Amino acid sequence: MKVTLNKTDNVNGIIAIELEKPDYQENVDKSLNQFRQKANIPGFRQGKVPKGIIQKMYGKSILAEEINKLVSNELYKYIKENELNILGEPLPNEEEQKTIDFDKDENFEFKFDVALAPEFELPLNRRDTLIYYNVKLEDDLLDKQYDAYKQNYGSYKKVEGETVETDLIKGKISEIDNGEPKENLIEIENGMIMPSYIKDEETKKKFVGAKVGDTVVFNPKTAYDNNAAEIASLLQIAKENVADVDSDFSFEIQEVTRYEEAAMEQELFDKVLGEGVVSSEEEFKVKVTELLNNQFKPAADNLFMKSAR
Repeated sequence: MKVTLNKTDNVNGIIAIELEKPDYQENVDKSLNQFRQKANIPGFRQGKVPKGIIQKMYGKSILAEEINKLVSNELYKYIKENELNILGEPLPNEEEQKTIDFDKDENFEFKFDVALAPEFELPLNRRDTLIYYNVKLEDDLLDKQYDAYKQNYGSYKKVEGETVETDLIKGKISEIDNGEPKENLIEIENGMIMPSYIKDEETKKKFVGAKVGDTVVFNPKTAYDNNAAEIASLLQIAKENVADVDSDFSFEIQEVTRYEEAAMEQELFDKVLGEGVVSSEEEFKVKVTELLNNQFKPAADNLFMKSAR
């Protein structure tokens, strides 16, 4: 086997690969034997087909396949070993490539065009400098990230005192008429309402400051400014049926839960970074700073590359 490069000019070349029968015959024989073991041809048991028949039926295609694999491997091996800086991929040379006849030929030559990256010198001396900017995270940004983690990993907890605007209030919602339960009334045993979503300020004030055991009377259409989607969700009815509802409702408060952000302790550290990665608030903050620095590093790299140009 012989592999050579002929440079036609500073940026173009032709790689020639010459093969003789000993270069590929062993691989061809091996592939023929493997194919023979798997071949299922009528009149012969599997694995017992004579080699001559396999050679006659599939020899040409197996030869072509093995030579193509060998040529491809040797082509890229030559490029790598000779550290050729090529542009794009090698392409078959259409002008100098001889016709390949796998039926008659035993020796083969393949030629490939390659585009060579031009050589150039970059004059640099010790006085030339490039600045790489390290990211400096402001304390305000870090504090916001800590707060975001605490908020994201918080949980709802029951409270017994007066409600606040952001509490989730659970209880029984009942349709009423002049303060009394209405016939064929709408009644929801597991109703939920959050004062912060109520549009009408007077209605909102009725819920804020209430506590478990209190009953609040309100009108859903007034509370949600006739928003059909909000009312349908609250009363658990179809959106198209909202227009038929004009009554007041009572809300018997049975449970109040309040969202509490997570504390800066081990449980939060494990949820954010993985169990046991850090064991103190100081270590947690160092690790979070590293994570944020890594997020901004591509921007610093990009700025450096632009300045290098």
